[in-house]
Amino acid sequence: MNRLFYFSFVFVLLFGFSPRAKAQCDASFYTIDSLGYVFFINTSTGYDPNNVVFFWDFGDNSYDNTHSPSHAYSTFGYYNVCLYISDTIQNPCDSTCNQVSNFSQTAVPETPIIQAIVSGANPISDQLTLNINMQTTARVRVRLYDLRGSLALTLADETFSAGQTQEAWDVSGLPAGTYLLRLESAGSAVSTRIVVLRP
Repeated sequence: MNRLFYFSFVFVLLFGFSPRAKAQCDASFYTIDSLGYVFFINTSTGYDPNNVVFFWDFGDNSYDNTHSPSHAYSTFGYYNVCLYISDTIQNPCDSTCNQVSNFSQTAVPETPIIQAIVSGANPISDQLTLNINMQTTARVRVRLYDLRGSLALTLADETFSAGQTQEAWDVSGLPAGTYLLRLESAGSAVSTRIVVLRP
């Protein structure tokens, strides 16, 4: 029997709803495939943050119950990932399933539009410095997201010239925590984790 079908059957048997049923909340997520990991950004809405349980099925017999997990797949490919939401006494709220891929360590284009490396230590404190290498002049959007998928700070949305440059931004207003740094330009994107520490 298909594993996903079996899991869905058990979920319906126990909780009385299909994996696509809707209640007061709306399950949703997107992914960032970077550095050999897939980061799952939970953008679900409508649930009570003080009375919620998340259950992730990564499609490879691996599971998680955190808000926005990351996962390293052992092989490249496509996986059907499901997010189930219920309250703390297992009353179902909603679920969603998306096909995701993990190819971040496969061959990259010979001339990627943008490359970026954090300069200096990571964790950081008050300043984020990036060494950016542009293959061509292009508009670049640089953003930081928290692990709930919310935009925390837009650092840049401007044209960068071809070649190497170093850019620094003030992040002293960010609370301590882990963030996803994402740079996007002309259909190309790179991302990495940034940790902000506070005294």
